[in-house]
Amino acid sequence: MIALADAAQVAIVLLVLAVVAAITRAVVAAITTLFAASIKGAAKPVAAKVEPEPPEPVVSEADRFNMRALVTLVRERRAPPVDATGLPFRTVRSERLLLVCHGMVYAKLTTKTEYEGGHVGASVRVVKGLYLRSGRSKGRRVEKRSFDVSDFGTFGLTTKHIYWATDDPASGESFRIRLDKLVAIHAMEGGVHVMRDLASAKPEAFLGGQTGHGEFLAAIINAAADNYGESYDDVQGDNMQYDHETEVLLVGGERIGELEPDFFDDVEAAS
Repeated sequence: MIALADAAQVAIVLLVLAVVAAITRAVVAAITTLFAASIKGAAKPVAAKVEPEPPEPVVSEADRFNMRALVTLVRERRAPPVDATGLPFRTVRSERLLLVCHGMVYAKLTTKTEYEGGHVGASVRVVKGLYLRSGRSKGRRVEKRSFDVSDFGTFGLTTKHIYWATDDPASGESFRIRLDKLVAIHAMEGGVHVMRDLASAKPEAFLGGQTGHGEFLAAIINAAADNYGESYDDVQGDNMQYDHETEVLLVGGERIGELEPDFFDDVEAAS
């Protein structure tokens, strides 16, 4: 009788284990099915909204010529006529205004740290579709740098400074940078970025132009920085012309100097 009782208990235990195993397999199968369905649903293609491609940048011949002429004037230490009406910043009395650009963007270079890598360890299958993983994650530190928009406002250039005046005095900033304190001036798409001569300095960008505008800004800032501390003569009149035979800029009949090369060689010219 004792043997029969023990056999019955063993049978009951085996039955319970079989039921638990069956329930576990059913639960795992259900979870696996739901997970697969969610992945399939997420991967279902969605019709993308087609945006029209922006038109190719077009620069008029007049704009091309004016930018080249402005750089030539500054290079030859001639102060071009600049409309200072409603100027949002105050210049120093001993400097001359060379350029004003409204509707510009001020951006700062930021560094973001991310980690890239994978998992190191073993993976053990418990039941179908269910695994246990042991080990640790091992990642590689990656720093990504980009210019982030900081402010909107007006860019100004004088014979001694770069000026920035914010459009939002409540939250933005206004400042000036001495040209003789710049250690780098580089053109970039649609603008220029500069580096101050400071231990904690980071590149600062002034953006908002069309293709070729960056080369123009870099050229005129470099010309002004090269002539820092020099005196400028006024331009007599505003009738600027280009002598195609000698490649010389003429203002009011006066020979100023060789015209600066075109900044828009790869851009279509408007008629």
